[in-house]
Amino acid sequence: MTSKKSLIIIIGLLATYVLSPFAVPIIAGVCMSIAGMPYQINLERRGFSPRVAAWIHTLFWTVLLALPIWMIVETAVPAMINLLRHPPTSSSILAMISGIPIIGSWLTAHAATALSAPLTSEKLAGFASNNASVLKAYAHQIWILLAHIGIALLVADAVSRHHLTLGEAVERIILWSSGDEKFTLSLLAIAAQAIRSVVLGVLGGALFDGILVGVIMAFAHVPSWPVWTIAVAILSSVPMGSSIVIIIASAVMLAGQHWIAAISVLVLSHMITLSADFFIKPRLTGAKTHTPFMIALLSILGGVEVFGLIGLIIGPVIVLTAAGLWQQWEKQQT
Repeated sequence: MTSKKSLIIIIGLLATYVLSPFAVPIIAGVCMSIAGMPYQINLERRGFSPRVAAWIHTLFWTVLLALPIWMIVETAVPAMINLLRHPPTSSSILAMISGIPIIGSWLTAHAATALSAPLTSEKLAGFASNNASVLKAYAHQIWILLAHIGIALLVADAVSRHHLTLGEAVERIILWSSGDEKFTLSLLAIAAQAIRSVVLGVLGGALFDGILVGVIMAFAHVPSWPVWTIAVAILSSVPMGSSIVIIIASAVMLAGQHWIAAISVLVLSHMITLSADFFIKPRLTGAKTHTPFMIALLSILGGVEVFGLIGLIIGPVIVLTAAGLWQQWEKQQT
């Protein structure tokens, strides 16, 4: 029996290794499904069939993630095309740079040489050609982000449709491994609580990012700033998602020749998202399970160090689950 268990574990680890390149969207999809599962179950209790309730659940996540992406494309692409067709003049760029407080005159003096030749569409095309590798790398990252979002939605849909079967399968696996039914039920309950706590931290950080970045974009008069605000909030749960949105929004401002506003949006917005990552998310992640702030923060940072970007989710889930098991064991000893 022991050898059979060992063989099954080895095969399971090999299967996990094969799927590891897609660990980020798979785990994200599972967490999305678990976070919305109470609402799906509520729909089923109101008379919806499990299939329809799962479809509504998946549709919610699809709209939540896909709508801002579509809005960004609709806003950003025309701005980029307009920049290529009507590039700003050197004098207009220098005039805007000179208006930057404190360092404006210094930047103007250094930029004057670089902008001595007229800025034309041919010059912009040459810049793009000379930096093709960098631009391709950014395009690749955007493609990876979109692909991972698609995979996460497919996983969330599969888990939502088969949540009862999958839940029973996970319970059987843990029971088979531990041989203790009471421990199995406790572990599942604690792990589900940990996942919901992590999702709460992610959503709280998203709300923090969306509100403050939205205020900055509104003051900077970013075109369609509510769209960008929603996109920052939603995609902040995706690694590098909010950063990509902020960079594109800044590029749109640059395309409109609003250089100071673009730099302000780029710098201040990233300061806000970093504050959310290091202060708001850890605080909210540990709040529901009464986990100390430092442990929650270190679980996120340590998770990234050990597992990469997927550690943003799996790191705190593991630590919060371990903390929950420890707390339960302490209660049993008293």
